[in-house]
Amino acid sequence: MAVLLISCVTAGACRERTDQPPKAESSSAGDDSTPQVRGWLDRVEGRARLGGSVLVVGWAGAERSETRIEGIEILLDGVEIAKAAEGIERSDVADRFGKPEWSKSGWEAVVAMDEILPGEHRIEAVARDSTGAMYPLSGGRSILVLDSR
Repeated sequence: MAVLLISCVTAGACRERTDQPPKAESSSAGDDSTPQVRGWLDRVEGRARLGGSVLVVGWAGAERSETRIEGIEILLDGVEIAKAAEGIERSDVADRFGKPEWSKSGWEAVVAMDEILPGEHRIEAVARDSTGAMYPLSGGRSILVLDSR
């Protein structure tokens, strides 16, 4: 039987992710430290095993109206392995951040484990904007891919 291993990404702050986005951080409108894109890889569903696939789910929203998200890419060990389908209803995100324009900020991707070596791997998501700039999304984690043959 294959098992999906989710490990902590921050020392001393281990918690399991759910559909709930993290709480909004306060910042002033002119603050340059505000990210242009905010988002989270919420969860990885399914069994990470050779020949199988997992579903990766999250959300991403542009902080500024002039920034437009063009795509979400899923990375395994820093290499793109899938593109996410976007525009999924996430009223929870819009409500939490007070941004009605983020109501369709959800995304999901089916990631095939066909050509992945067994062992521990890092899975992450990045958003790409209309200029090609990449924004790492929070919530990346380790997964253990097992050979269930």
